[in-house]
Amino acid sequence: MRKPGPIWPRVTAWVSREAQDRDCGNDRDPTLHGPLRLNGSFRRSDARIGAAAGAPCSSVAFGFPSPPAGPPTRKDAMMPHDRPRLPDDGRPVVLAHKTFLASREALASLSLKDRFRFIHDHNLWGAATSASGLGSEAGATRAIRDGLPGLLDGLGVATLLDAPCGDAGWIVGVDLGAIRYVGVDIVPDLIARNRTEHPPGFEFRVADITRDTLPEADAILCRDGLVHLSFSNIDGALANFRRSGARWLVTTTFTQWQANRDCEDGDWRALNFERAPFAWGPPLRLLDERCEEGGGGWRDKSLAVWDLAATARP
Repeated sequence: MRKPGPIWPRVTAWVSREAQDRDCGNDRDPTLHGPLRLNGSFRRSDARIGAAAGAPCSSVAFGFPSPPAGPPTRKDAMMPHDRPRLPDDGRPVVLAHKTFLASREALASLSLKDRFRFIHDHNLWGAATSASGLGSEAGATRAIRDGLPGLLDGLGVATLLDAPCGDAGWIVGVDLGAIRYVGVDIVPDLIARNRTEHPPGFEFRVADITRDTLPEADAILCRDGLVHLSFSNIDGALANFRRSGARWLVTTTFTQWQANRDCEDGDWRALNFERAPFAWGPPLRLLDERCEEGGGGWRDKSLAVWDLAATARP
C-alpha cells in the first residue's frame, strides 16, 4: 500500500464553493459536504485548464495550490443556493425499482445470488448498453471517469477492489495508472464475460460481497451496490469489507436524501450514509456524479469516501 497523501489530492481541482454554485448550478446542501469536494473534471494525467480540459463549468482551474490552513467546517461551508433542496417525496421513479416491483413475485423465493442472476438474465435494470443499468452507461459515468483517478491518487491507493463490479464497462475506460484493479461480482456469467472482453490488466473474480472472502485492497469501490441491498445485507457487506483489511470505502450516497428506508434485496432506493441508521458523519471526500437521470431529480448522487472503521455501528 502506498503512503496516503494529505487530505487534498497531489494535484487538486480547487474551486470556490461560491463559484461552483454560481457557474455549475450546484444545489447541494453544503452542510452535507465533507472537507473536500472534487469537481468531476479532474484528470491525473492531464491538468489543463478550464474549458480546454472539458471542464463542466467555466470556473474550474487546475494547478498546485498551497493547501488551506485547515478543512472548512460545516458552518464555514454554508452559503445561499439558487434552487431549493431536493425533497425525498416527489422524486422521479427509478427504472430499477419499477422493474423490480413488476418481477417481485418471481424473485420472492430466490437466494441473493439467484436474484441478481435473474436481474442480469432478464436485463431488469433496462439499460441498452450496460448489463449494470442506466447508471453505468457512458453518459452517466462521465464525471466519475474523469474524477476517480485524482480521488484514488489522493488516498494513496495501490490496489482497488470494485465490489460489485457488474459488467465493469465504464471503469475499464478510466486511467488508473499503476493502480491494480480487482473486480468481484455475484453473477458468474458477468465475470466470465468480463474476463474475455476487458483488458488483461483488469482482474475479475466471482464473490458474494456479503459473505465471501474478498481480495486484499487499499480501497473498496462500491458504486450502485448497497442501494440494492436490504439493511441486513448492507451490514453483512460492510462487515465483510472491514474484514478484508481495506481502509477506504468509496460508495454511492445521495447527499440531500433525508430518510433511509429498508428494501428487499434486488430492489432500489436512495441512501444517505450520513443519516440514520448509518450516521457515518461527513465523508472525507465527495465526487459529484452530475447525475441527469430523471430530469435531474437525482442530481445529488455522489461518490463519497469514508474510512471503513467509521462504518461500524456502536
